[in-house]
Amino acid sequence: MRPPADMEDTGVARPSLTGFGLLLLRRWWLLLALALAAGGTAAILHGRRPRLYSVSVLVTVRRNANSAPPAESARMTRAERCVRLLKDPEALDLLAERLAAASHWRCDAKSAAARLRTRMFVRQDVGNRVVITFRDESPEVAALVANGCAELLKELAGAEERQALAVRIGQYEAALTGTRKERKSAESELRTFHERNGIVSVGHAANTWSRIAAEFAAMRLAREAELAGLQKLSGDRNRQQMLRVEIGRISTELGRLTAPAAGNVKTEPPHRSVPLPPLSALPALAQQEQELHERQRRCRIRESILLRQLELCRAELTPDSGLVKVVRPANAPRRPAGPGLA
Repeated sequence: MRPPADMEDTGVARPSLTGFGLLLLRRWWLLLALALAAGGTAAILHGRRPRLYSVSVLVTVRRNANSAPPAESARMTRAERCVRLLKDPEALDLLAERLAAASHWRCDAKSAAARLRTRMFVRQDVGNRVVITFRDESPEVAALVANGCAELLKELAGAEERQALAVRIGQYEAALTGTRKERKSAESELRTFHERNGIVSVGHAANTWSRIAAEFAAMRLAREAELAGLQKLSGDRNRQQMLRVEIGRISTELGRLTAPAAGNVKTEPPHRSVPLPPLSALPALAQQEQELHERQRRCRIRESILLRQLELCRAELTPDSGLVKVVRPANAPRRPAGPGLA
């Protein structure tokens, strides 16, 4: 019986793991040389990589402001909006143009923008603080660029703030114009109300009716005293009869004035050419007058608030609103942060 074909002795030695291991042991110096060559190459490449200096600028963003945030960032804090502003591609291009023009880098604006995108880092710190970090081969350039980023942030945030303030001022002015028109309309209605009813005010009319009633009562007391004197002296009987009739008429008028149905009184007040509104109409007139006064009061309060807000917005509408302040500017570092990408 013949053995299988794969077990036939062909006369050629086949490699095995044991033989491979023995070969590595005999050639250990070759492995050591390869390891040393690889390590040396890595060290050389690592040493040739540029050493980058890292600097940071700390800025604060004012929290209280009278301007409304833009509609697309209404849910963002002011610090978050500042981070978004500085990361905007247009802002980076603008900063790159300024850096290229100032010869901070010996490159064009396009290359400067590419460096900014890879070497500038903006993040929100605790609260309303923003940290701007930049890395460069030159510590002086790194500090200049970081401070330039902070100045650009102040400029962009101030421009956005002024734009929002201008919008808010327009809204306040429109609301103030409408409030003033409403107040003047209420004042005109109140004057028409007084002229239509022939009164200075409902309270004045009520006081006038009270004075009229007092005059009638005084007249009745005078007539009664005169009648009592005539009766005591048995004076002129015709005069006594006239006094009794006059006292009765005055009592009737006085009773009608003080009765609940005094609205039907047509009596003219003494020494008055324009009749007063009836007493029964005074409660309704007083309510109407109160509503007109309340309308005027609300308009005046709203007008005062709008004027105050308008003054605050105009006071903040300055070239340097102080929205962003540099707390800790960047200084040239003495030691590099580590190697970076070329």
